[in-house]
Amino acid sequence: TGDASEETQYDIVQADPELEITTKTAYYGRDLKLILKGNVGGGAVTYTILRGWLADGTEVTGDELASINGEILTPKELGRVEVQAYVEATVNSYAGATTEVIDILKGEAPLDIETKEAEYGTEYELNVLGNLDGVQLTVDYEAGTGAGEWLEDGKKFMPTKAGTVYFILSVPESDHFETTEVRIAVVVNPRPVTLV
Repeated sequence: TGDASEETQYDIVQADPELEITTKTAYYGRDLKLILKGNVGGGAVTYTILRGWLADGTEVTGDELASINGEILTPKELGRVEVQAYVEATVNSYAGATTEVIDILKGEAPLDIETKEAEYGTEYELNVLGNLDGVQLTVDYEAGTGAGEWLEDGKKFMPTKAGTVYFILSVPESDHFETTEVRIAVVVNPRPVTLV
């Protein structure tokens, strides 16, 4: 009873990882961070695109539809890609792999404005970014604490009051994007005064 010289021996063995790629949907125009569940041993992970299918079901090489850099998947076309995650063995777990089919769907167009600051009384040229399919772009203006007016060409804006103004950018549905509308704030700064 209670002999201190008794020893219990335990065998600790490597575990088989139960892996799952939990990110299953990507959107055209947006990078997707791939997330892997079950890498309890902390082994190095390598992602590979095995194959792909265009939106019409035609099988293609996965590289035609997306690329992977580290854990970031960048869609190139609509469709589906089969992605493999391979985890290297560690002292605590065996190597393992899992695959997942990721859908690449139409997303929102990544509309933005290049410069989000203007100066009172100085022409502001509106440079819109993210109309990747080149479809008809509609731009509306909404006063906030600041104000302004469109100039005759419709691409330049004249701030008439310091504060915040809003531009509403919208594009219709296109080959790669859903109908998208965004509201972006632009700060109208007061004109600096130079004393002589």
